[in-house]
This record gives sequence, C-alpha cells and structure tokens, in this order.
Amino acid sequence: MSSLGSAFSFAPARVFVLTGGQLSVYHWRRGVVDMPGTTYVADEGGLRGFATYLSDTPDLASYFLVDLVEEEFRHDTIPHVIGPDRKALLRTRVNRLFRDTQYRSAIVQGRESGGRRDDEVLFSALTRPELMAPWLAQIEQRKVPLVGIYSVPVVSQEIISKLTLESRNVLLVSLQSAGGLRQSYFRDGKLRVSRLSVAPRLEPAQQAPYILGEVEKVRRYLNSLRMLGPSSPLDVVVLTGRRLLNDLKRQGRDSMAVRFHMLDVKDVAHAHGCKTNLNTPYSDALFAHLLARSAPSNYYGTGADTRHMTHHRARAGMSAASVVILLGSIIYSGVQYLEGIITQRETHSLAEHAVFYEERYRNGKQSLPKVPAEPFALRQAVELAAELAKYKTDPLLAMSMISAGLAEFGRVRIDSIDWAASADPKAVIAPGGGVVPRSNDFRNPRPVQNLEPGKYYQLARLSGRIEPFAGDYRQALDLVNRFARALDRVEGVESVRVLRLPFDASSRNRLTGNARTVGAKQTATFEIRVVVPVNINGAESVAAEALASGTG
Repeated sequence: MSSLGSAFSFAPARVFVLTGGQLSVYHWRRGVVDMPGTTYVADEGGLRGFATYLSDTPDLASYFLVDLVEEEFRHDTIPHVIGPDRKALLRTRVNRLFRDTQYRSAIVQGRESGGRRDDEVLFSALTRPELMAPWLAQIEQRKVPLVGIYSVPVVSQEIISKLTLESRNVLLVSLQSAGGLRQSYFRDGKLRVSRLSVAPRLEPAQQAPYILGEVEKVRRYLNSLRMLGPSSPLDVVVLTGRRLLNDLKRQGRDSMAVRFHMLDVKDVAHAHGCKTNLNTPYSDALFAHLLARSAPSNYYGTGADTRHMTHHRARAGMSAASVVILLGSIIYSGVQYLEGIITQRETHSLAEHAVFYEERYRNGKQSLPKVPAEPFALRQAVELAAELAKYKTDPLLAMSMISAGLAEFGRVRIDSIDWAASADPKAVIAPGGGVVPRSNDFRNPRPVQNLEPGKYYQLARLSGRIEPFAGDYRQALDLVNRFARALDRVEGVESVRVLRLPFDASSRNRLTGNARTVGAKQTATFEIRVVVPVNINGAESVAAEALASGTG
C-alpha cells in the first residue's frame, strides 16, 4: 500500500468496475459497499447517464477497476540491476512487448534461485485502450480525482495472500456480473497468468459442469507450459454463491492433480472487513471492496489520468493542515487564557499579602520608640561611618610636606590649598576640597582601573603667587619650577605637577596686549598639584617617618 493511498483508505470512495460492455459504480465507506451498484451500458444513453452522475459527485476519490478479456500477461526475466538502471530496463522491455497501448505495467516478483539469479518480472497490459476511452474521457472532462486504474487479477492477489494452502500452485476462479469467468493462476502466491472467458447463458444446472470444464482446460494449458509438476497438485479456489457451491461440491472430485476449495463470496467479504452481506454468486462488489479498502498504488493509470487526484490530495492536505492549525490555535489560546486567570489570581493574592504585611509593619513601627531618622537613613549613615573609619585621615600629613618644601622660598605666597583623600591618585580635586565624581550617577560610578590595594592618597592643589613681583616673568617661572622640584624632593611625596605657571608661553596660547597696559599692576600666580600616599592599615607612611626623623 502506498503512503498516499493509505491516507485515503478510510475516506469515502467509489469504484468504477468495467466488465465487457458495461460499467458499474460501487460506493464505499468504512467497509460498507452499496448494493447493487449502478450500471451504465457502453452506448450513447449510458455515457450520457454516466456524465450526469459524475456532475453530481465530481470531487469523490475514485478507482477504475477493469475485468476485460483484452488483458495480456507475460512472465519473463531481466538481468538483476537496481536503481535507475532497473527502471530504464523495465520501461524498455514493456514498451517493446506492448507497443500499441499506454496502459502497461511491469512488476518485479523476485529472483531466480539458480544461474545468474535474474529478476523475475510480470509484464501486463490492457491491449484495447479504446474500450476504456469513452469512460475515462467523461472522468477527465469533469475533473474527477482518479486514484488509478487496476485489474481484477492484481486485486485478487490479496485473497490468495490470506489462504493457507499446501500447494505452490493456486487457481482462483470467480464469476462476474457481466457473464465472465475469471481464472487467475498464482505460483508461490504471485500472479503468473490470468484468463477471462465469456460464459454463455446457461441454466443453473448447467453452470457447475461448465465451470469444471473450463478449469480442466486451464489445468491442461498450465501442464503444457510445464508450470505444474507431477508431484504438485493444483489447488482450485472457487468464489461464488452458496447454491452454485453445493453443485460444484457434488460434481467436483478431488484427485492427485486437482483439489477443490469452495468459498462463499459473503464469507470471504466478511473475512476481509466488508460489512455488507454479499448474497450474490458474483465477485464484482467483493473486488470493489478490496480495492477501496487497501488503496494500492496506481497500476495502469497514466499521469494524465491521475492528475486531478494529485490536486485533490493537495487540497485535502491543506484542509487538514488548516484544521490542525485552527485546533492548535484554540488550544494555545485556551492555555494562555487559563494562565492569565491563574496569574491574575496570584497577583491579587500577593497584593492582599502586601497590604497585610504593610499594615503589620506600620503597627509595629508605631510601638517602637521615636528615632531621629528613618531606618533606611540610619543604615546608610552606619555604613558611611564604617567606610569613613576605614579610610580616616586628616590634612596634617600633606600640609607638613608642603611646609617642608616652602622652607627655602620666602617670595612664594600660598593663597589657598584644596585638599582631598582618594583611593585614586589621579582623582580630580574639586574647588574647596573633595573629589570630583567620575560619573554623574553616584550610585553607579565608573570603576577606577589598576588601583593598588592597601593604600589611599592625600591630594593637594596649591594656589599662590610670587611676591614681590616686578614684572620679570622669566624669574617668576624659574622660581615656581624650583619650588615644584623642591616639593618633589621631599621624602614621601609621590608626585608633583605644575598645573598653571605665572606665564604660559606654549604654542597653543596666544600672546595679546597693547601699549596702555604698560605700567599697570602685574601679578605672577601659579597652581601646583601634590600627591602623598598613605597606608590604609594604619602604619605611618614614608613621609611621616621622614618628618619624625627631621629629614626633608
């Protein structure tokens, strides 16, 4: 069974059964076959009625089953190849065997047991396609989704597969409603040859002798082809109604060459899942049920015959996908809705808990003694005090260093000293003291890189002037530079940098002035930055030790 066919095996379907000069339609749904099927004769009126019927039900998946005399079977072998080479070889061989029809097939049935172990192939074809052409034209014109074209011998193989017979050779005999007697020969469960003979109109008493005579003809034909050995009897399985079976049982005698197995069509149909009581001697409805139920791969149909079925499957697939997406969306929306309700209830519960604990907090707070600040502010104050205690310092050390440097410079006057303490020796001193923050957000300052652990620094910015000053800027520049070097030589001072000189003669500044400024009062001001390291653990710095020993 094909994967595509299995997807439609439980969907409603219909089977067109072409036997001789008439076509019967059987509707099938979940094992139930409509009985009797509607029959159309192959004339102008019958084709017109068939066209009207198709117009009323154009979109129902359909199978085309033929039971014609004009079906030919040939069993042959080909070299064992696989893949595209096998397909090409089969296509070449079947085209050469059956040139005058497009309805042909090749089925690989296994390999030979000896020699080169070639592939055994059953080639078959419907040799008169014009018998099907009027019916297929009506199907194509109304875009009926046709699954494929099949033959009764191929479908009947499913019956043989479920029989437990000792012999390797089985002949299946069935009667068709159009008066045909179908005999299909199977060897090891595989179809080898099939023959349909048109039975004459006979009285009921004459039917059993006629069938037994036709079976004997086929047995002799198989013997002539050396398909039956002397030690291999032929098991003849007859499918028909109970009355005819009783006549065959009385007249058919088992022998060393032939063994008869009488099967009622109704019993076989029930065994294969048919829910309709087929009280008939004919097997048309049984084969229609087997075809619709198993939904095998297309056998004879061409791409032009089955193209509307491809569209039908695509539409069905998209419809199924739409239903799945819709159901998934509904389920997802329902889950989200339930989660929203649960979240809303949890939020309401948490809000009630928050109100409850806030009320308890306020009541507990009222019973406590009055404090000068809120608990959060007290916590910040305690943390700040601990931090200040860790970094406690005063400007005495830095002032001592500056005093040591001023000892030899009587003309240097200090107007102001901005002092700060910081873990960063490159920190910027704010006007009036303190450190300028590195970020506008004091809660998330930018980290200072490459700080030495266990130390902090005292920073001082000296603002002063040279006095007396008679306008000699060269002398003033020299005095400020010497003062800076003297501070840098004080032991314990880490760095000294001149921030502003009395006169800046660098290339980036512009010299301006006029004659009216001559004789005006002139000043020589400067700024110097001093950095002194301090040990955090409380040990005196090198500078403090130097002061204690009187050096510097």
